[in-house]
Order: sequence, then C-alpha cells, then structure tokens
Amino acid sequence: MKDTVLEELQPILNAAPIIDLEKDGVEAARLSPPVPTEHSADVKITTRTIQGPDCPLTVRIYEPINRTQELLPALFWSHGGGYVLGKPEYEDGICERFVLDVNCVVVQVDYRLAPEHTYPAAVEDSYAALYNDTRN
Repeated sequence: MKDTVLEELQPILNAAPIIDLEKDGVEAARLSPPVPTEHSADVKITTRTIQGPDCPLTVRIYEPINRTQELLPALFWSHGGGYVLGKPEYEDGICERFVLDVNCVVVQVDYRLAPEHTYPAAVEDSYAALYNDTRN
C-alpha cells in the first residue's frame, strides 16, 4: 500500500499507528496515541460541553488567535475513524491548518462511537453540535 501513497504524504503515513481491528479489537485501537502535532501559536482551541440528544457532548472550536468581532466562515469537521475510532484532538493539525489558510472557524464534536452507540447516534450528535450556539 505504501507505494500508492504520494511521496510528500509518506512521512504522515509512516508516523501513523497501524490499526488492525480484527487482531487487536476496538478498545486497543482506541488506545493508540495520536500522531504528534505541533500546535500553532496563531490558533486558539476552546473546548466546550453542549447537551446532545442523549448525553453531554464535547465540542472543540478552532479560531484565529487575533480574531475580531467580524463574522468568519465556519467549517464543521467530523473527525475520521468511520464512526468507530478517533477523537477531535487527533485532528488538531488539519483543523488548525484550515483556520490559518482560510481564516475561518472550525468546529468538531466528539460524537458517540459505534459499536456501543449504533446508527444514527454519531449523526444525531453531529446535528446537535451543528445547530448548537457555541459562541457563549
């Protein structure tokens, strides 16, 4: 598989942990550490809790550190992991990159994961975060 990945993406692939759900199981995969990310001093990350459809949900908000009262475009980002793995903080790097390159605000929700929470739990959690006013 590595020979099909672009050369400039090879360092990212090499730093990522190998996850084998069949061999190691979901819990072991969830304990895998995230790929180390160097945080930008130009991006502010705020963590908030909102009420989801069935439980409180954690939301991460990324915005320019020097943000004014001017309205900015917003991007709602769903972290990877096929609704089984992952956490918002695992994708801090890409979310910070969006903030820096586009001058926008990025919002991510730590949605409930399968198989413990069956479909449509993750989608419902995402809708709850999308329609929640996280400015306060």
